[in-house]
Amino acid sequence: MQLLNLKEIKEQITLINSWHVDAGLLCKEIHFKSFRNAINYINKIASISEENNHHPIITNNYLLVIIKLTTKDFDGLTQKDFDLAKLIDQISL
Repeated sequence: MQLLNLKEIKEQITLINSWHVDAGLLCKEIHFKSFRNAINYINKIASISEENNHHPIITNNYLLVIIKLTTKDFDGLTQKDFDLAKLIDQISL
């Protein structure tokens, strides 16, 4: 595994929905209709993260869930981050 360069990051980001790069992190914000729905979504992310041994930074503020991905061992974005983003995008809301 290696860090992705800027060109690779730009290519990968076109393959995922509603994600953006901020301060070197791959980020997504999702608004929910209820707190329970937000927590259920977070729990689904937790299961996928455990299965893939790659864990995002997740913040919940009532109806808002913010997901941030980075590969800590490489101090930046790798293919592993984009692969997990694709799996997260497959979770039904």
